[in-house]
Amino acid sequence: RITVATEEELAREAKFCIGTDTIIINESGDSMDTIPVLAPLPPLPSTLLCPRQAFLASLILASKFTQDKCYSNRAWAMLSGLQPREIGRCERALGDALDWRLWVGKSSSH
Repeated sequence: RITVATEEELAREAKFCIGTDTIIINESGDSMDTIPVLAPLPPLPSTLLCPRQAFLASLILASKFTQDKCYSNRAWAMLSGLQPREIGRCERALGDALDWRLWVGKSSSH
């Protein structure tokens, strides 16, 4: 059963949507027909230009490659002082630069 949200629930939900845009699906402006959308980020320089972030990304990828259970981006963010979103950005930048070939050493054919 769908019920209309109270003012208190709408105010609590609005705290989580700070910095987001809202797309209204219909012309009536009914709050039940809106979808919060994250605002696009401006293009940023590569994270590989920062030695600290490049080292962190290599450490994260090595950890994920060698261990079955690894830390979350939130845990890496608390350890490094960066935002979780930035952790993922660093990881993707290094992975893309390496074409996601993380194996180092002798090939299995030798």
